[in-house]
Amino acid sequence: MRRSGRTRIRRRRMMTISWRARRKRIRFRTSIRERKTMIRMREDKEEGEEDEDKGRRTRIKRRVRRTKKTRRKWRTSIRRRAMISRRRRTMIIRRRRRTMISRRRRGGR
Repeated sequence: MRRSGRTRIRRRRMMTISWRARRKRIRFRTSIRERKTMIRMREDKEEGEEDEDKGRRTRIKRRVRRTKKTRRKWRTSIRRRAMISRRRRTMIIRRRRRTMISRRRRGGR
């Protein structure tokens, strides 16, 4: 819920920059983050932990679009992600049910 609003603000801020500058900024931001993840993956491979490596490979995509401010918050959120997703799912289901009931009422009258 809250995250969607924040991304919308960030997207609006990004729109003010010219497309060339935006592309440059995105390329720069990904390269540093990806380099770190690649180094970590290489270290894992040397130790012979293949399974953990596979798990981390899926996480790289999430690591791409992060600013300096949100990085600290995001690190802590990784631990809570499973719990949060479960809570969010229940919220979405509840909301869907509520909208269905209200629609039915409107249709009846």
